[in-house]
Amino acid sequence: WGFRLLLAGAALNFIAIAANGGWMPVDPQALARAGFEEEAALPAGSVLPSSKGVVAVREDTTAWYLTDIIAVKRPLRRVVSVGDLMIAAAAPLALAEIVLRNRRARAGWHGPPCR
Repeated sequence: WGFRLLLAGAALNFIAIAANGGWMPVDPQALARAGFEEEAALPAGSVLPSSKGVVAVREDTTAWYLTDIIAVKRPLRRVVSVGDLMIAAAAPLALAEIVLRNRRARAGWHGPPCR
């Protein structure tokens, strides 16, 4: 399930970026809520420094609900998308699946018999 969730999150991000000309739109209100006041004041269409994102208001954004609209203040100051959250949740799950699979393989356990 970890890898499936990881791929689903990546797919959501891909859809958002592809639908918006190759850039991930970032909501200026979310930027302000996360503490990025200078970036929030940039005009729409401005590329954010050191980022994959571009400032875009909701009205000018295709599939805005898949874009960077979620402000995270603590522990990290970020603006993220639903896809980013899915990837963040899936990464430790996928890692745990790999570790468990390797432990089972070393112990000689190959799962229940096929019927």
